[in-house]
Formats: sequence, C-alpha cells, structure tokens
Amino acid sequence: MREMRDREEWERQKQEERQKEDEEWRTKEKQISDEQIQRLKNEIEGMIKENKRTKEKQEQVEDLETRLKEERNIKEDQQKTFEEILKLLEEQHEDELKRRQVEWREEYEREKEEMKKKICSETDDSKQASAYRKLETEYSKWSWKLRRAMMETENKLHNQIENETIHEIEETDLQGELKKTSEEVKKSMSEFFEKDKDKDILIQWKITFEIKMKDVEGNIVRETKRKLNEILQQRDLKRMIDVQRTHHENTYFEKSKELALKCKNKAIDKETLRKEFDVFWEQWMKKIISDTPPIRDIDIMRDVREILSNVYKSPLVDHKKERRDLFCVPTYSEYVWLKRVSGLKGMITNVYKSAVEKFGYSLSKEDENQITSLITNVDQQTETMIQSFNISKMGYNINFIQQLTGYIKRIVTEHEEEPVKYVFKDEFFMDLVYSIFKRANKKITDQHRLFMEANDPVIYVEKKREEYYSIFQKYCNGATSATIFGEIICQNLKEPIEQSVYKKTARDLTDEMRSNCESLNGNRSNLEKHILKSLAEEDAFGM
Repeated sequence: MREMRDREEWERQKQEERQKEDEEWRTKEKQISDEQIQRLKNEIEGMIKENKRTKEKQEQVEDLETRLKEERNIKEDQQKTFEEILKLLEEQHEDELKRRQVEWREEYEREKEEMKKKICSETDDSKQASAYRKLETEYSKWSWKLRRAMMETENKLHNQIENETIHEIEETDLQGELKKTSEEVKKSMSEFFEKDKDKDILIQWKITFEIKMKDVEGNIVRETKRKLNEILQQRDLKRMIDVQRTHHENTYFEKSKELALKCKNKAIDKETLRKEFDVFWEQWMKKIISDTPPIRDIDIMRDVREILSNVYKSPLVDHKKERRDLFCVPTYSEYVWLKRVSGLKGMITNVYKSAVEKFGYSLSKEDENQITSLITNVDQQTETMIQSFNISKMGYNINFIQQLTGYIKRIVTEHEEEPVKYVFKDEFFMDLVYSIFKRANKKITDQHRLFMEANDPVIYVEKKREEYYSIFQKYCNGATSATIFGEIICQNLKEPIEQSVYKKTARDLTDEMRSNCESLNGNRSNLEKHILKSLAEEDAFGM
C-alpha cells in the first residue's frame, strides 16, 4: 500500500513538474510571440513613417518642379519683354541719332555762315570800334554837363536850406532846374547822330544811348534829392543840437557872469581865478554828461560781415574764413571760372574748359590787367560814394554799407556781361568787398569820429573850454555881453564863408581837369588805359 502511495505521489509530482514546465514553455512562447509582434509592429510603423517621408519628399519635389517651371516661365517672359524694350530703345536711339545728326548739320551750317559773315565784317570792326569810342567820349561830355548843372543847382538849394528858405525837396523841382541843360544835351545828341561822318554806324546805338542819358538824368535827380533831403535832416538835427548847445551856453553865460561878479568883487589873482573856473567847469560838465545820451561807437567790418552773411546764406560759403586782400594777391586765377559756350562748337570748347579747370587755369596777362582795372575802378568809385555820404556831418549808418555792397555787386555783374572769357566765383565778390572796406575803414571811422566831436555836447563843450575861459576872463575884466557876443558871431560866420569858397573852387578845378587832363577828358576806355599805364609804371599789379 505504501509503495502505491509513493508511486502515486511520485506520479503526482511528475505531473506537477510537467505542468510547471508546460506553463514555463507557454510563458516563454508567449514572450517570444509578444516580442515578435512588437518587432513586427515597430517595423510596420517604421515602414509607415518611411512611406510618409517618401510621400512628403515626393510632394516637395513636385512643388519644387512647379516653382521652377513658374520661374522659368517668368524668366522667359522677362527675357521676351527685355528684348522688346531693347528693340524699342534701339529704334528710338536710331531716330534720336538721326535727329541729332540733322541738328548738328544745321548748327554746323549756321555757324559756318556766321563765320563767313564775321570774316566779311572784320574790315568794318575797326570803324565800328572807332565810332563807338567817339560816342563814349561824347557821352562822357553830355553826362558831365548834366552833372555840373545839377551840382550848381545843388549848391544853390544847399544855401537855401542853410538859410531855412526851403523845407522840402521834390524831384519835379530838380527836373525843372535841369530842364534847360537837358534840352541842350538832347539837341547836342541829335546833332551828333545826324551830322557826324560815321552817322550810318552810330545810328545802331542811338536808342541805347538815349535811354542811358535818361537813366543818367534820372539817377542825378534822385541822388541829388537824396543828398539834399539828408541835408534837410542834418539841418533839423543841427537845429536840435543847437538848441541843446544854446541851452548849455546860456546856462554857462549866466553862471559864468555870476561867478565872474563874485571874483571881480574879491579882486583875486589869475591863478586863483583859474582854480575857481576849473571847479565851476567840472561841476558844469558833470551836469551836461548826466543829461546827454552817448553816441555809440561803430564797427565797420562787423557790419560788412553781417551784410555778406545775409547775401550769401549758403553753407558752401565759409564766413569764418579769413578773407584775402585782393590788392595784394599775385594772381586772380583761383577766383574765376571759364565762361561756357552754347552750340556744337561750344560743346567741344566746354569739355576742354572743364578739363582745364580740373587741372588748374592761369589767366592771361590781358585778363589779369582787366581784373586789376576793375578793382581799381571799384575802389575809386566807392571812395567817391563814401565822400558823398557826408558822414562827418550826418553820422554813420549801416545802410551805407548795404548801398556800397550793392553797387560793387552790380559793377562785378556788368563786368562779367562784357566780352570777357571768365566769370567770378562768389569768393571774388566777398574778398573784394572786404578789401574795399578794409581800406575805407579808417576813413569812415575818422569821419564818424568828427561827427561825434561836432555833435556830442560833451566833446563839443570840452573842446571850447579855453574859449569859455576867455569869455569868463572878459566878464571878470568888465567886458559887456554885447562885445562878447559880437566876437562869437564873427567866429561862427568864418566856417560857412570858407565852405562856399571851397565848393566853387572844387567845381572850377573839376572843369579845368576835364579840359586839360588827358586821362579825364575822354571816355571810360581812355581812363582805364591811363590807369593801367600808371599801374604798369609803378609796378603795382602785384604780379
């Protein structure tokens, strides 16, 4: 029985072991199966992804091919359009070239005809130049006749202004005074153009010079009106100053008489008398100084810089740069540009001029002399204008600088319009203005100082200190007021009489110079020739 049980037990264990092995085998198979399934799954997923990537790449390739095709079409369209435009431009260029060839041919023929006319007329040029110089000489005489007549009228009216018989000047009054002389000049002009041997040549300039004479007459009338109105203003200013002076003098005479009476009763010596006067004088001067507004000082070059800054506001013009003195420069080449010429011939000439300017250009001796003559003429004319401003009597005004600057600009522009080969840079005008005013600075300042001395009550009274002391002494010595005032009146009449004699002498001397001085009795060209000759003799070109 026992063996049976053992056997059953053994079989049972065996069976359990087999079951266990079967379970392990099944578990292992399942594990292997799961791994295979997972591997297959991963492989399938990889294949799906790879397939997706392949599809995306295929789509990208297709898209790229589409874009390339579109770009190729655009490029082809652009190329086609470009070829059409190029063809159109070539056709236009051919048309333009043909048109220009026709224009150039016409221009060439026109200039050839002008050259022929010029060659044919060369024999007449000398006659025309001679006739024009003769006309300029007559023009100088006509304009001087008008100026002299107006100078006499100006002097007459000046005296009437001084005597306070007139209080206003109108252009119609001056034109009436000048009417007789104007008619004589017109008659002389008419006879010259009608009877001169070169009348056939002169007739071409008749209207031009008639207009110039009208302009001269108008300018003379306007300038004289300006000067006489300034004299009227000066008279009013002088009257106001005289009232102030009279007040000071009356005060002085009263105080002086009182002090003299005190000193006379004391019977003091000269030294004590002088001390008494000095104390009185110092007190009186303090009173005048406190009652008198000062006359301002002037700075000519500052005003010049201000006006030029207003004329040239361009940033290309450096106003801080130190200006050069044109009276001392060795050459004017750096101040000019060559003039441009129009036409076919001008195109070639302008190319040459541009090259010359790029590498530097030297003025000829003739050009240098022309510019020197221009500068000398401007210097002389501005000096004359400064004298006409009468600064010593009217005082300085910045408008004088404005007027002179405008005049210089006009003369420079007129020179450029003449048959010269160059035009001036802005620096020439600026340096010319600085050079002119640098020379005139002292003269203007000195004249303004004279105005200050004549019109500043403090300076005026201080200059008359010794005269007033003399009056004080005479009061102390018992002289009457009538005697003292008689001496003062005689002294005050001396200067007006001298001025009248000086003006008459100046007019007579001017007539004498124009009649007998070779350089002044002709036209402007004659004067310039003598100026250049004088400069050459003095070696004053600065070359």
